[in-house]
Order: sequence, then C-alpha cells, then structure tokens
Amino acid sequence: MSGHELRNKLLGKGIVLSELADALEISQQALSNRLNVKKLKLDFIQEVEKIVGFQIIEDNPSKQLPSSVDALIGLLQKKDEQMDRLIALLEHRYGTDEKKERRVG
Repeated sequence: MSGHELRNKLLGKGIVLSELADALEISQQALSNRLNVKKLKLDFIQEVEKIVGFQIIEDNPSKQLPSSVDALIGLLQKKDEQMDRLIALLEHRYGTDEKKERRVG
C-alpha cells in the first residue's frame, strides 16, 4: 500500500492527520514524509490500525500480494513449463527409464 492510499483512507474516515501524528508520537512533518512513500512498511500500517481502531489492509490475501510476488509466481510457472519440455526432449532422445530397463533386462 502506498502512503497516498493510506492518506486517502484515513481522510475518508475523518481521521485528523495532526492528531494521528501526536498519537504516533512523531511530528506532523514526519507523518507527512511517511505518507509520501510508494510502499509503506507493514509494521507502520499495523501501528496506525491500532490507533485509529479500524482495519486498513483487507483480509483477502490475494489482494495483499505485491505485484512482485505475482511476477515471481508467473516466472516459476514458466520455469516449470520449460522443465517439462526439457524432460520430454530428453526422454524422446534417450528414452525413459522403463525403456532402458527393458533393454538391459
């Protein structure tokens, strides 16, 4: 979640940012700096949740996955497909273990 998204959620719920800064025991400028980042740290979001008394991050885990995790999953799936093709190629070229056992036995 970006700082901008958090700021919008807080303001949408009527949270006064100066009061939040006081509750976090940081300056208004420090809070403003934190709310200007592209990706907030989870512990900061959880700390804000405790203070404001409502959940900021949704329970649905699929919505919490950063796009980098989605990209990693996609890469792993492609690697699985490549491995399957390589195994099929090797089996075609050298035969399967079953064929080798029949030739030896």
